[in-house]
Amino acid sequence: RNVKELHNYFERNGYESRVYVTRINNETEKNDPGIVFFSNAFDGKIHALLSRMTGLQGYFSYFATIKLIKSLKEYAPDVILLNVLHSNCINFNLFYEYVSKLEVPIIFVLHDCFFFTGHCCHYIDVQCEKWKNECGGCPSMKKWNKSLFFDTSRKSLADKKKWYDRIRIKGVIAVSHWLEEEAKQSILHKAQITTIYNWVDQNVFKPNINISSEWNKFYGKKIALAVASFWGEDKGLQEIQQLAVECPNLEIIMVGGNIKEAENIKNIHAIGTVHSAEKLAELYAMADVFLNPSKMETFGKTTAEALSCG
Repeated sequence: RNVKELHNYFERNGYESRVYVTRINNETEKNDPGIVFFSNAFDGKIHALLSRMTGLQGYFSYFATIKLIKSLKEYAPDVILLNVLHSNCINFNLFYEYVSKLEVPIIFVLHDCFFFTGHCCHYIDVQCEKWKNECGGCPSMKKWNKSLFFDTSRKSLADKKKWYDRIRIKGVIAVSHWLEEEAKQSILHKAQITTIYNWVDQNVFKPNINISSEWNKFYGKKIALAVASFWGEDKGLQEIQQLAVECPNLEIIMVGGNIKEAENIKNIHAIGTVHSAEKLAELYAMADVFLNPSKMETFGKTTAEALSCG
């Protein structure tokens, strides 16, 4: 959604924009000629399997990357923004070899820490600082881009440094000041690094929203809202469950995937993923309190959206 909102902003202000993605959320996006689906589910599954077996993320998807590069050559962009690339979709060696030969500026947008670590997306939970010098003996090999057998973090970080030294990195955008300060201590330190927050559309996320009849069953009740794209231990799923048991008079609405183990608790209402920003804003505005028990966030956009809704 962040990238799609930026894409729409560019177009409203007279810039031509194209987004390359591996997943499309809804029909509106499928009908947008500026959103290009360059991978496929089969390739993603093969990449994920090979990544788990070898510990290497971003070393497969050869044909998907060739397809992406061919399209980029035809499109000939004036600037390239690189967002989340660690989703079993791209071959870094092929892709970085291609962009290293371009004269156009390359901008890295950090939504987590993967661009400057050898393996993980976050490291606060294990208090690791190896990424500042040389990864290896990774304490998170069984998490994030999970590896079943091998610790390849040293090789991966060394490869990233080699690739980045050849790319015309015009700038690095971090989505929080904390992330900016971390990046300045990493292999990206030579680039110009600045913070641009994930924005919140205050025309959508605002107090005093008209609540649709869909939520009538919650009228007059104490409502807590929790939102994540995908729930798990790091997002605080256990804490939400504990709260539900200890506060039986509190109705807890949970948005996102992987909530199954919490659905058996009577006062937890799991409504799945919500793609509509307007519908999400209704939920924020309806709630009495917003819950974010996540252990690690680089920005925490859901919290900012909740604040914006009062």
